[in-house]
Amino acid sequence: MVVAVSLVAGTFSVASAADEKKPNPQQERMKAIPTRYYKIILRTASSGTLEALTIVLPNLQRGLPLPPGSFLSGPKLSPAEADTFLAAHTTSIREVETLTGVNLLPNVTDEGLKSAVASELWPRN
Repeated sequence: MVVAVSLVAGTFSVASAADEKKPNPQQERMKAIPTRYYKIILRTASSGTLEALTIVLPNLQRGLPLPPGSFLSGPKLSPAEADTFLAAHTTSIREVETLTGVNLLPNVTDEGLKSAVASELWPRN
């Protein structure tokens, strides 16, 4: 049984090698647009065990695929397709901290938890 859930979310930008070689005025204006979004979801079980699920999604020009049940118009993913998409973008807390240059969870000292990548998405209720 889950007794607590916490969420850390944010954005960051990762420059490609091509961006570094060919700076131009348009790229300078676009630096404020993040290239990635992250979500770190922590849950604490009644036993006190802390688990993390970390997902980094690209900021696509045409947008992310719409999840099932979305109120937005356009083609939607099936639940299985949505799970596959999210599972392909799981990473570790440590990787997000490295990419952002920020210790996002300073009170979490368990290096195993920060370095682990979830092997599966959490089940739906």
